[in-house]
Amino acid sequence: MNRIRRLIPVVLLAALACSVGACGELLGICYHVVNPPQSVDAVCTLPADQRICVFVEDAGLTGSHPVTRTLTEALNEQLETQDVAAETVSYRKLLNLSAAAPDFSTRRTVDIARDAGADLVCTVRITEFSLKDTDVKGVWKGKLAAVVDVHDVETGRRLGPGNDPEGYLVEPVELPMSHSTDQDYGAQLAQNLSHRMADRIAKLFYKHRVRPAEMEQ
Repeated sequence: MNRIRRLIPVVLLAALACSVGACGELLGICYHVVNPPQSVDAVCTLPADQRICVFVEDAGLTGSHPVTRTLTEALNEQLETQDVAAETVSYRKLLNLSAAAPDFSTRRTVDIARDAGADLVCTVRITEFSLKDTDVKGVWKGKLAAVVDVHDVETGRRLGPGNDPEGYLVEPVELPMSHSTDQDYGAQLAQNLSHRMADRIAKLFYKHRVRPAEMEQ
C-alpha cells in the first residue's frame, strides 16, 4: 500500500513532465523514488582498530602485475575509508619484503603479514583473469574472479567471510564485450576489473546501500 501511495504522485509528475518535453529527466527521478536504495548487511564483521594486510595471490600473475597492484591499493583505500581497517599495509611495503626475502613466494601469508606488522591478513586468491575470450583483434571481454579469506595473524584462526574453509567466492566481475584497437585499452580494462573487484570485496565487510536492480544482478 505504501508503495502504491508513493507511486501515484510520481505517475502524475511524470505525465506532467512529458507534456512539457522533460520526460527523460523526470522518468529518471521517478525511478529513484519508486526504487529507493536497500540496506545490505556485512557478510563478515571484522574486529575494530586492526591493521590489515591485503595479499593478492595467483600462480599466473607476478607480484608486479598491474592487477595485483591495482587491486591491493584499491582495496586498501576502501577498507580505510569505510573504517573496516584502522590502517593497511602498503603495496610498497610488501614489495620491499618480497625483495628482502628469497623465500617470500613460498611463505605463508600469515607469516608475511606478521612481518609487515599487521593484525589481520586478507588473502585474495585470483581464480580467473582474462581480457579476451576470442582471438579476434580489437574485441575484448574482461573477467576477474577471486576467493577471499581473512585470518588472525597471531592465532592463524580464519575469521571469514562465510564458513567455507576453502574461502569465500566473490561474485565475479564480468564486463560486456567491447571493441578497441587502442594499445592501452587492455591495461585500462584490467584496471577497471581490479577496481570493481576491490569494491565487491570491501563491501563484504561493511553495511552499505544498493538499489534493488543491483541486488538482482
